[in-house]
Formats: sequence, structure tokens, C-alpha cells
Amino acid sequence: MRGARNSGSKSFVEILRVLAPYWQRGAEIKASRKKVSEASFHVPESARDWPLRQLPISARLEHILTRLKIEKLGDLSRISPSTLAATPDCGVRTTIEAREFLGRIQRGEFGNPRQSTGMSLPLFLVTRIDEFMDSLSEPRREIFCRRLGAADAPWTLMRIGQKFNMTRERVRQIVNLLANEALRFSGPPMASALEEMTEEQLAKVVPYTPELLEARLGASAAKRRYGLTFYLRALEMLAPRAPIWPKGAEPAPHRARESEAILQTLVHWMRVHPEPTVFATLLAGIREESGFACTPAALLRALRYAVGFAFDFSEPEKPTLMGGRRVLRRWASPQGNSAEQESSK
Repeated sequence: MRGARNSGSKSFVEILRVLAPYWQRGAEIKASRKKVSEASFHVPESARDWPLRQLPISARLEHILTRLKIEKLGDLSRISPSTLAATPDCGVRTTIEAREFLGRIQRGEFGNPRQSTGMSLPLFLVTRIDEFMDSLSEPRREIFCRRLGAADAPWTLMRIGQKFNMTRERVRQIVNLLANEALRFSGPPMASALEEMTEEQLAKVVPYTPELLEARLGASAAKRRYGLTFYLRALEMLAPRAPIWPKGAEPAPHRARESEAILQTLVHWMRVHPEPTVFATLLAGIREESGFACTPAALLRALRYAVGFAFDFSEPEKPTLMGGRRVLRRWASPQGNSAEQESSK
């Protein structure tokens, strides 16, 4: 180097100065590799049963752990960090991510505040949705808000695509991705809360309506950042089994065969029992007198899209099917059909 033409000591010192940061970075990577290989994974006892699919980790780390046949977080304790680092496509950053994630669990970042503060289940769910929305970038937040109707009626995929210069399919992919991120954002406590909400509503045979959410939130309902229907649509995406009616009963262009059979049975039952009936009593009556094997989820699914039936939600905890003779119509009005079809575009 020093023997080259027009190259003196100043040039040599300048080259060393340029290369110094790269040598320092290499030394840091070597130290990180040594630290990772010497340490061991410690999974807190409270998190050992957490399913891998519910953890807020990167897709790369999830794929690598799946390749190592790890289904629950507790399985991570049976492999060493060096084994994880030696897995194909697993670098130092991915190994450190696994270690930092365990550290976040130990610091209580994924704890359930309901156990320590007595927070109600609805308040816990809407608070977690608010926190997730705060973590999003402005464009992604706007797409999610537009699709779920945070400020007005939900936008169609086509309308959102025109605003952001995307195809409908790309908008659909982004919305589904955000729903998956929202489910993982708070870890397994969020999944457990959604399952608890679903089982509670099915056991009571009560759908989650805006009136019910407002009643259960109490004074905090007025402090929410978004409309109550937005939270219900978000919960509907996160918990497909849950009986959630963001707009109450609404018409649909078609119904499943199971729903048709339930409604036909209901029409015959109402001829004998014309008085207003709460949903729980209605389910029991259909089972006992008609012998129809109907589940709470199937009944609520059929009632949600029933046309020609009237409901009373003045008591959200006891929704009532109004009495009187009802005519079962298969199709909604043309306006209802077009609106329903447009919302799915």
C-alpha cells in the first residue's frame, strides 16, 4: 500500500479511518454471537402454554421456530440459543429478538391488567384496540379506519383502493394483515379475552350490539376515540365465532341453508307463541317443542340476517323478538341487497 504511487502516510491513515467503523461493527457482531451462544433461554412459567401463532413476533422468527417443531413458547426452553442461531436463515438479530421477547414477558408487558386493576372485559378489549391503532403508521391506520367505519359508514375496497392508488385485492390483503397484527399485538391475553367474550355471549344467547357495548362500558363509552360500531367490527374480525351485530339486525342478499331451516322453524313456533320473547327463551322453546337441534351461535346467526322480524334492544342484556305473525322473506329489499353487495367489494 505504502509502495503505491502517489500514496503516502496521510493516505494510509485516511483509509484506516474509513475502515475503522466496519472493523468495530464486526467486533460487535462477534461479541453478540458469543453472548447469544453462552446465554440460555428462560421462559416464564406464566407464558409456557402460550401458542406460537398468538405471539407478537416477526414472521421470520415464527417460521424458524415452527421449523424447530416449537408449538408453544415453553418448548423454546428445550433448545439452546446456539441451536437457534445455527438454524438456516436465522441470524444474530433473529436470535436476539427471541431473547428480547422473553425479556418483555418478564417485564410484564403482556400481563393482563384485568387481574390487577379489575378492568372489565369490554374496556380491556377496546383499550387494546386503541393501543394497536396508536402503533400504526398514518396510512395503515387510515385504511383500517376507513374499512371498518371509524367515522362514517365503512368504505368499500374499491373506494379505498382509489384513494390510495391500490387494487381492491391489495387493500383486502392489508386489512387482513392488520387484523392479524391486532390479534397478536397484546399477545395471548387478548386471544383469551376474545374467547371469554365469545363464550359469555353464546351462553347468554345475547348478541353484542352497540347498545350492549355502550351499557357495559358505562361512562367510559363517551371517552372512546372511535365510534362503537368501529370497535364491534374490529372485534368481529378478531373473533369470527362471536355473535356480534355492529348494526343490529340487518338484511342480507342470501342466507345459509341452516339459517333458512331455523327461521322456518321459528315462523311455525311464533304462530303458537305470538308474545314477545327474549332470545334465550326462544332457543329453549325451539329445542323443546320443535325438536330442532339448534345451537346459540346458529340461532343468532340466523336472526341477524332475518328479514320480516322485529327486535327490541331497549334492554341490551335481554334482546327480544317481537311477537305477532311474521312472514319469512328470503331476499332483502333491492336497496338492502345493493348496499350489502357494495360493502363487500
